[in-house]
Amino acid sequence: CIDVTRLPGQELLRNLLKTADVFVESTKPGTLVEYGLDYATIGALNPKLIYASLTDFGQSGPWLDYVMNDPAHLAVGGQMGVGGYADPKETPIGGQGRQAYNAASVMMAHSITVALWDRMSSDLGQQVDVAIHDCCAICTERPVSYWLWYNQPSVRQTGQHAGPTYSAPIQVQAADGRYMNARFNFPQNVWPRMLAWMQELGVQGDLADEKYND
Repeated sequence: CIDVTRLPGQELLRNLLKTADVFVESTKPGTLVEYGLDYATIGALNPKLIYASLTDFGQSGPWLDYVMNDPAHLAVGGQMGVGGYADPKETPIGGQGRQAYNAASVMMAHSITVALWDRMSSDLGQQVDVAIHDCCAICTERPVSYWLWYNQPSVRQTGQHAGPTYSAPIQVQAADGRYMNARFNFPQNVWPRMLAWMQELGVQGDLADEKYND
């Protein structure tokens, strides 16, 4: 509700931030400098303040002025490159529900928590610079590591995590025509429980046969 483009709003916000623990802003980098609300100015007034900035590409860099949205972040950040069907002719799939913004918001919350924890021993605040692009890239899990360490690009795999090589397919077609992922990470624990459940329903067939235990 505060209009920071006007002097009364700027003064009001500065006074609030003198005693605040955390300030979260998501303006375009450099916007708050001209209003005297940047970290250098506010940090001098309140050295204990956690000043958290959430932007598309951080506070500096060659992509600073790019205009982005959630689907674009999922594409440029790598999720679409490693998500979806294994067939390279199939269009990459981006998650729905504003996944890029959700991931960045969660990491922003974690970053603020760490900064507050650090302040308990240092008695000082700090600027937290969170880029949505970085959050998307790290949320691809292994592909970034494979590329940085081994220079190996990852491939999409239907129903599985992406990796530098294709794994054996795990999807099988059921009698009703739909597909399921048939994979057990801990077969010695999961198989007996699933078999007991199928026996309750009377659909186990010959799966209780010893030959299936290996």
